This record gives sequence, structure tokens and C-alpha cells, in this order.
Amino acid sequence: MSITKATILSAVNSRLTLKKTEIDDKIVQVIQEICSRVPGILQKESSITVSALDYKDDLPTDYVDWRSLTDSYRKPLEYIKSMDELMAKFNADTTAGTPKFFTIWNAKELFFYPQVVAEITLKLFYCYQDTTADTITMPDVAKEAIIEGVCHQLELERGTLGATTDQQRTHERLYDKQVAILEKRYGRL
Repeated sequence: MSITKATILSAVNSRLTLKKTEIDDKIVQVIQEICSRVPGILQKESSITVSALDYKDDLPTDYVDWRSLTDSYRKPLEYIKSMDELMAKFNADTTAGTPKFFTIWNAKELFFYPQVVAEITLKLFYCYQDTTADTITMPDVAKEAIIEGVCHQLELERGTLGATTDQQRTHERLYDKQVAILEKRYGRL
């Protein structure tokens, strides 16, 4: 049995007595969180070839969250959380070399420092999901976690409109319970 966005939408509307027609953004948020908490659930490895004198490359189109980025010697590059911090390194020293640091911009591009001297192949291990498809690429056991996660997100959003904190906590607790089941089966971060 596959998990579809329509199935998630129907279950969420039923549990929250809503008439939502679009929750794709919430589904993507929940899947990103599940992938960050359960690293073994959906992982891929991708080779990224960076041309000489380049400092960036596109992420795979199905990218959701990164696990690691390593050079050709399997040495991990250090993740820098902000583009400003990475740019400060460029401004301080423009020497080219083998990348040692990286950041992710807009969930679409990898930026490296220092700039690459000669073509290099990096290995990206990442959590993936085709967020444009109607079918969600996750094991069936993730269905309840996704539903409860979306319910929790919508209850938080609706909180300013009168939802009780008990409803929010109930969906959060059910979501965490379902994610714990996934962590037990696929590994925990």
C-alpha cells in the first residue's frame, strides 16, 4: 500500500474536522522533520562533481535534508549554518584549495569554501523525497507519523484562532510516539 497526499489530507481533515484542500507545505515540513530525526528512513548517496574554480553546485532535486558531505578521501566537510558565515571566510581569504566547509542555500544549492582548485568529486549522503509527486516515498509505517505531524502543525497554526493547548499536545504526543516507532525500526539521530 502506498501513502498518497490525498490519503493524508483526508485523514487530517477527518481528525481535525477541517475542510482543507491543500496541505502539501505541511507534509513537506513533517517529512523533513521525520528525516532529520530518523536518518535511516530514506537515504541516498550522490556524487557531486565540482568544476575547477567553482564554489557551488546544485543539490539533487529530491533532496530534503543532508546527512554528510565528504571529499574523495571520505573526509567530511564541516557544515556552516549560515551563508553569511561562509561568505566571511571568502572575504577573509580567497585562496583556492580543497573544500573544507559548506553551507546549503535555499535547500537548492551547496556552497563550498575554499573555492575548488581542480575538479573534485564530493559524496553527499542525504534524505530524499519527491515532494512534487502525489505518492509519498516512505515506508507505510510512516503514514501515521505524517498524519499526526500534519495535524500537530495545523493545530499550532490554528492555536491563535482558538485551538486548545490540549489538542496541540495530543497531536504532538501522538506524532512523537509514531516517530519513536520509526526511530526504533530505522535508527535514531
